[in-house]
Amino acid sequence: GTDKLREHVMRAVERKPGAVIVISSCVSGIIGDDVKSMEELSTDEVPVIVIPADGDINGDYMQGIEMCLHTLADRLIDMNAPVREKTVNLIGEIVVGNNTSLNYESIRKLLGSMGITIGCRFLGDATADEVRNLKSAPLNILAVDNADNRRLKAWLADEYGLEFFDRPLPVGMKETKEFLEDIGRYFGCEEAIEDIAAEEERAFAKRIEPLKATLKGKKLLMTTINTNTDWLIDAAEACGMDIRWIGCLNYLHQEDMKVTSRPERASMVEEITDWSIIDQRIRETSPDIIYSSFSSMLPEYPGILVDDTPLDTVVGFQSGIEILQRWALLSEKNMKGEWMDDRILFEKYFA
Repeated sequence: GTDKLREHVMRAVERKPGAVIVISSCVSGIIGDDVKSMEELSTDEVPVIVIPADGDINGDYMQGIEMCLHTLADRLIDMNAPVREKTVNLIGEIVVGNNTSLNYESIRKLLGSMGITIGCRFLGDATADEVRNLKSAPLNILAVDNADNRRLKAWLADEYGLEFFDRPLPVGMKETKEFLEDIGRYFGCEEAIEDIAAEEERAFAKRIEPLKATLKGKKLLMTTINTNTDWLIDAAEACGMDIRWIGCLNYLHQEDMKVTSRPERASMVEEITDWSIIDQRIRETSPDIIYSSFSSMLPEYPGILVDDTPLDTVVGFQSGIEILQRWALLSEKNMKGEWMDDRILFEKYFA
């Protein structure tokens, strides 16, 4: 495979992109392709960067991602890139997610309405030149506040002196307004925020209104890991839903409960110390809808709609709307279609 790889890399170099990146996989590692030798094809204009991420002897998935990020930063970032005012970088977007592109467009438009541009998505849909100019942005924003991104943030701050905003991308009406207010103060462009927030609030109310006919009064039970869910609680309450209980699995043993930042909601939340607690609370509260991070581990509850939490949430003012829309749609459906009669036949003849 080495000869074919060399041929393709040479063709890529001839097209003169910003850089050619070669990342080894398990297959190339097992058969022994000489991937490292591809760096010999570098030119003054086009560097060929090889990242041996096959991990056949050691390493795991996240180590491979960190290796890619560190290698590309080390090889590409220009330490003397000129500063560009009112520019931010977006750091650590979810690579495998349903809402990554939507979230980028949403935050790009919100920041753009304040005259702020996004210089680089490190490392999402970015060009080599955007990575080279990473230090041009005065401020960097974590897309998601998780353990992997916190490690990346610390490394970029230590190695390249990057300054980070103290908030990740916002989720929910209140959090998004506060996010824009803080970033507006940083760049001195706060004047448009009230108008932006007022327009978004009107749009939110307009989208919520038709859902009330189906969801108002519905009893909601939530189980989640220890992450903030105020955005969904806000949306559910705006729709008139009755939130009966929120169970939190604090699997990282964090000292504080992050499910809500609102003191008045603290009584809603109970830490899950035993799986039987969930079943007990479901039977006590008789919810119409269960929203869960681990729905596959729950037994079947006839007549109750069970919905999975998304891999990545929608950022911005309108967070939660798409989930309520799905609940309204599913609540209006006949969930026991004729096809489910097959279960009776299976249990009769095969179980």
